[in-house]
Amino acid sequence: MFSKPQTTLQLSAENNNSASKLPFWLDPGTRGGAIVLSVLLFVVPIIVYAVLTSPLFGLDGIEVGKYIGIGFTFILTILWVATYIFRVATKDMTYVSIAEQNIAEQNIMEMNIMEQRRVSILLHSIRATKTILRMTPC
Repeated sequence: MFSKPQTTLQLSAENNNSASKLPFWLDPGTRGGAIVLSVLLFVVPIIVYAVLTSPLFGLDGIEVGKYIGIGFTFILTILWVATYIFRVATKDMTYVSIAEQNIAEQNIMEMNIMEQRRVSILLHSIRATKTILRMTPC
């Protein structure tokens, strides 16, 4: 007699419309990107050290090593903090996504309960109307 509307819940992982346009070996969210990024973070300071201590620049290796270590650590720390602040500002964090998913699931459950109540109220009103119609003389 009454058909119950079907309500579906899409998880945030399924609803990912913002797929990365980077190749897999550059996207840090993939294994290839993580490997390439790790290799670059390992190799770049070594190359910079080799260039600065070469006869072209002729700088002292110990001094260059200190400055590269400090600079590399400082720059990476600033970048890491910037990514964290960006994720907080855009609410792209695990806790927020799980909380939103739980709220959506709770809303769907409440909607289903409310629809069952409406159906029962409608059934009671129909039954009441039928009994009133039977009792009234024509």
